[in-house]
Amino acid sequence: MKLSQRTIGLLAAATTVVAAFFWFWPPRMSSGADLLPATTPVYVQVPNVTATTARWAQTQAAAAVAKLREGAAAQGAGGLMTKRWGSLFDAVVRGAAELADGEVFMALTGLQTTPRIAPQLAVGIQIGNHGPQARQWLDQLKRQLKHDFPATDFSDQQYSKTDYQQWRLEPGLDICAALLADRLVLTLCAAPMMEIIDCYRDSSRATLSGSEAFRATRARLPNHADWLLIAQTEPLMRTLDPFLQWMPQLQALAKPLAQIDAIGAAQVFDGGQVRDALTVVHKVSPSQPCHPFKPALLERLPASCVAVAMADVPAADVYNLGNQMTLALGNSEWMKAQTLFEAAWMAQQTDFARDVLATLDTPVAVALDWPAGQQKLAVLFGAPLREPDRLTAILQRFEKAGQPPPVRWRIVNGWLWLSFSEESLERVSQSARGSTPALRIGVQGQAALVANSGWLWVFADTARFATATNSPAVMPPLLAGMARHGRYDEVLAVSPLGNIVSAWFAIEAANRQSAVKK
Repeated sequence: MKLSQRTIGLLAAATTVVAAFFWFWPPRMSSGADLLPATTPVYVQVPNVTATTARWAQTQAAAAVAKLREGAAAQGAGGLMTKRWGSLFDAVVRGAAELADGEVFMALTGLQTTPRIAPQLAVGIQIGNHGPQARQWLDQLKRQLKHDFPATDFSDQQYSKTDYQQWRLEPGLDICAALLADRLVLTLCAAPMMEIIDCYRDSSRATLSGSEAFRATRARLPNHADWLLIAQTEPLMRTLDPFLQWMPQLQALAKPLAQIDAIGAAQVFDGGQVRDALTVVHKVSPSQPCHPFKPALLERLPASCVAVAMADVPAADVYNLGNQMTLALGNSEWMKAQTLFEAAWMAQQTDFARDVLATLDTPVAVALDWPAGQQKLAVLFGAPLREPDRLTAILQRFEKAGQPPPVRWRIVNGWLWLSFSEESLERVSQSARGSTPALRIGVQGQAALVANSGWLWVFADTARFATATNSPAVMPPLLAGMARHGRYDEVLAVSPLGNIVSAWFAIEAANRQSAVKK
């Protein structure tokens, strides 16, 4: 079949137009992570704002938060933000709820240090066909800013052939706004807007969605989450480095974070309940084989323990981290107790961390022992013995001096257990002999995926905390608002699956139909 020259010309022109469209028109983003640089420290996403807002409004936790905010407003409490910044924050939240036709994301992309210190924040709202409404809302926001920040200077800017608005509230502090395809993007500081435009215009740029740590963590979070958060620890530590330099006592807190690659969290609301709350930790494979979880921990502790944590880190590192946290918190009573504890060991020419804890191997376990019906809680610290003869020689110094060590101790099945409570140590011994029940964890829901070994494990029976005492500090209002029926049996367990270390926080609650029948 022969084609006329006119037909061939029309086909060539159409092909050229289509090619130009795909060449110059940026691709539609599947998520906000496609707009952010790969080094983004913190990313928060609400995949479906409309559905999440409706489900959140039904939860008792929402009512508790609203009540707390009303009380703070009545007392004139400003919190961390001044009134005008709080008003700006509320306006952005309302705008996101009204304009969103899909996801909303918020990200911390870095830290501006000059000419003034400010976090580099980005907010993205998927607006769909609400472009005209978005422009009207931006005009309203500009009027509000002019009222709250009278010195604001408004200007139109262009970067990489992309138009955006720049609102200079104060010298060195800008808000930028741009419509990119189906998203309205707002940033605090100009740098994150330029980074987002670079990712938007150049598909070859490395984005957050392509980050290995981000993808591995996101894969462990539920697709149906109402909200999720992912923090990449290496970029986050770089962002926080100036603060760590100013506050050296916090540097010890950075050491555990340096051992992991990313942390993720997500939550699922369901009919007035918080159905799932999930935490995920991603790290490279441990250099040494993982220790068995159940034989190493569960069978060694009594059933009276309400919380347990175990990690493949040296005992001295755990102890030093606790000391640094005590200094950072600045509690005078804790600091006094820490000083007296260290002095008691030094009186017998012994350094607790260097001499005693150095005789222990990994993993290290810390447990909270709280028998039912008792108000007193005891801390248990344990680890397998590596140099028993050296430890015995150290403890004999106290026997020769005619005084006990500053902390009670007991060796049970090759493990050294330390505690200030003789009763807790006796319960550990009885569990090892089989005369009292050992700790058992009834894992529910997603936590059923927990493996038998890992780099870090944590267990907490918050139901015991909520019912064992009437102290308000142990019964926060949000805990009671998690679910309407059933008992609250919350479990946090961590274990590796390949190169991923995952933590689950599961809430067991009877469904409403069975609860009504009862």
